Amino acid sequence: MTESIPNALMSVAHAIRDLGNADASTQMGGLEALGAVFKEIGGQMGDSLESIATAIENVSGSLDDVARAIREKGQAE
Repeated sequence: MTESIPNALMSVAHAIRDLGNADASTQMGGLEALGAVFKEIGGQMGDSLESIATAIENVSGSLDDVARAIREKGQAE
């Protein structure tokens, strides 16, 4: 019984270490690997949201131009 506790602890420690990449032992622990992925995705999401914001600004400017043109056409008639 005395040896089973250390063996169980070693098994748990090995399982925790193996959480990194599809149950493979990696230099990076599971939480660090997950954090690295979130960091990468966060950067990509930031870039995507910036592109969306730019597109919205462009559409907004275009709609202003359309509204101005309609207003001017109505005043000319």
